[in-house]
Amino acid sequence: MEVIAHIVMAVWVPVIFVIFGLFPARRAVILSFVIGWLFLPLVSYKIQGLPAYGKASATGIGVLLAIICFDSARLMAWRPRFIDLPMLVWCLCPIASSLNNDLGFYDGISAAFEQVVFWGIPYFIGRLYFREAEDFRELARALVVAGLVYAPLCMFEMRMSAQLSRYVYGSGGYARYHSWAGPLGWQPAVFLQTALACSIFMAGSALLAVWLWSSGAIKSVFGVPMGPLAALLVVVSIFCKGVGANTLLMGCLAALFAVRKLGTMSLVYVLVGVAPTYVLLRSTGLWSGRNLISTSTKVVTERKTQSLETRIENEDILMERAFQRPVFGWGRWGRSRVVNEEGKDICLTDGMWIIALGQTGAVGLTALLATLIGPVLVLAARRRAGAWSRPELAPMLGLAVLLTLYSIDNLFNAMLNPVFAMAIGAVSGARLLRGSAVNVAISASLPRGSIPVGT
Repeated sequence: MEVIAHIVMAVWVPVIFVIFGLFPARRAVILSFVIGWLFLPLVSYKIQGLPAYGKASATGIGVLLAIICFDSARLMAWRPRFIDLPMLVWCLCPIASSLNNDLGFYDGISAAFEQVVFWGIPYFIGRLYFREAEDFRELARALVVAGLVYAPLCMFEMRMSAQLSRYVYGSGGYARYHSWAGPLGWQPAVFLQTALACSIFMAGSALLAVWLWSSGAIKSVFGVPMGPLAALLVVVSIFCKGVGANTLLMGCLAALFAVRKLGTMSLVYVLVGVAPTYVLLRSTGLWSGRNLISTSTKVVTERKTQSLETRIENEDILMERAFQRPVFGWGRWGRSRVVNEEGKDICLTDGMWIIALGQTGAVGLTALLATLIGPVLVLAARRRAGAWSRPELAPMLGLAVLLTLYSIDNLFNAMLNPVFAMAIGAVSGARLLRGSAVNVAISASLPRGSIPVGT
């Protein structure tokens, strides 16, 4: 049956062109990224000197080619902004890393091109197509619908284990090795690379659904009231049994409801600060992380605690290695990893931050963190807390908080998701202009004498 996977990957780029021919460009972008990431098989094909051809690269490159053919005017009208600088540095940093390690300019270009394909292209497409409030509403709604489509598939795998990839494509990929059984069934993975990736996606979809329902931004989906659908997604997310994902879901919901009920952005800023604070404390040695392990023994299973302990111990080993090349890192080819006297790799790399530090050094890690949290900070600071719970702007804040969920999760789990990368670009390009239709609607709804919403 693996021939089906090969056929699907071979025809996917032409299918993207068909999608662009049938739908408006923005909707075609959303459909292509969501369908491509959630349903394409877990296979990839190595190409000498180029990024591997898999679901992420095929979708990003296919969508970019379709934009050139179907919507070139938008492409030519785009102009870079200062907020794009962190992504630019993150994509180009591998060149400096390669040169600094005498790996050669060609190796640097190859590594940078890979970074552009997996990060830069989805980000750029997000910048192109998501600017106004209605654009964000359409993207947020699509992610909720995607979660609802995934929900019955997740429930199937909770009962049958992570088998859908094998049933459909003849290969379970990574998912077979990252799904485990518990008292409430198996962890689902569906067509994503791991069960953890599935749990964080479902948590993100549930987060958006609850926030869009509570803010009144979306009242129904295909005629079904939003409230019950949001509750369904929360339940499915919980039963995906991702402890980290569910903890982040509850934390992000608390932050959003603090915005709506208390009129404060304080918890949003706290969430934004988690990732850089963790990285700063761990990388400077100010915090060992051992008390996090002792705390986890009281709230999660022994298996989860052992996993956390292993990750933190390996972070210590990898940090020591990374600080031998602190500025631009060690580059690719496993040079940032630690081997024993026999040449055997003795460490595990799970967290995206420690991988970035090892391969691209402090420069690359700083650019990555700025890419993940910078747009959220900029967006959140542009409106008073009370304005963000309005139906017109709620999808923007929901997607911004979704990015904080993603950035915190990637402290421990390096699972690149081009849909999230596209959302980063969307939040970076959000346009909130004084006098816009959204601003007029918000101002008209405020009580007489209220402080105007500022830019």
